[in-house]
Amino acid sequence: MSLFNRFITRPRSLWLTIVISLLLLLIPFGAAFADGLVDAFLSQGKWRPFLMAPVVIGYILIVSQLLAKSDSDLLKAFRPLVLIEDEAFDRLARNASHIHPAGEGIALLLGALIGLGFSLPWLKSMNTFWLRLYVPVSLCLMWGILAWVIYTSMVSTKLVKALHSQPLKVDILDIKPFEPMGRYSLIISLVFIGGIALGFSFSVDVKSVLAWQSWAVYLPLICVPVIIFFLNMRPTHRLLASEKKRRLQEVTQKIRLISQGMQSKLAREEALGDTAMEFTALVAYEARLRTASTWPYNTGMLRTLFFTLLLPLLVRGFSAILFGQ
Repeated sequence: MSLFNRFITRPRSLWLTIVISLLLLLIPFGAAFADGLVDAFLSQGKWRPFLMAPVVIGYILIVSQLLAKSDSDLLKAFRPLVLIEDEAFDRLARNASHIHPAGEGIALLLGALIGLGFSLPWLKSMNTFWLRLYVPVSLCLMWGILAWVIYTSMVSTKLVKALHSQPLKVDILDIKPFEPMGRYSLIISLVFIGGIALGFSFSVDVKSVLAWQSWAVYLPLICVPVIIFFLNMRPTHRLLASEKKRRLQEVTQKIRLISQGMQSKLAREEALGDTAMEFTALVAYEARLRTASTWPYNTGMLRTLFFTLLLPLLVRGFSAILFGQ
């Protein structure tokens, strides 16, 4: 098991997750109380940016269970397609799922450094002890966990690649058995979009929504779900594209041979007979092959991904209406 599995996605009761999330939410209020700034903290929506880190961390704790279940569901759905023994399949899944702890540690450290960088402008305008301590610690923790999640999500594509390197049962004209890979990619992407929406809602006020600095941070983050969506499906795409190319080469060769035979018969003024029917069937088969999709998603998945990319703006607009900030 990776460190992420041991500390984040490990099974835990819902009540424990709720208690941890509530404690995280209470910390900034406790810091403001200790500094004697509760009234100023609660006025004019100043509490919102301070809640961004605990809200995002709590969200990750909750959805990590969904991510773990998605991994398990993908393996179950993909198992009938992999033509190897159960023992070999289990061994493959264990080995391909392994993530080196050093990589996870580096991701955490880089994320923490990013969080520290974002906290510096805050610290210049703060002169109280506890809130001044809370801001860098919370942002370092949040960005560290975010970088951790992104790293493990990227590295987890090793499992997808390993599954596709095995002998597989493929029917290019029926790729529905591969659609669980598309749904898996969509779920991971939606999880990221939800986290981005929460961060956007709590960190960006209405006046700065159009500021380039805000979009300089969030546009790269919004690209991450799209990259993950297609990156997870790329091995499936390559497999289906290769199978499609092989089938097309076979049928094109047969059409060429039959066409030559038909030309010979026509030159001798012979009846085409069954040859014409076979030629027509092969041409129709070739047309179906050419229109066969090589990506394991449908239009519904793409539509869902596209509209949920607008979720951060919608959530920010709703919070502006709700809180007036």
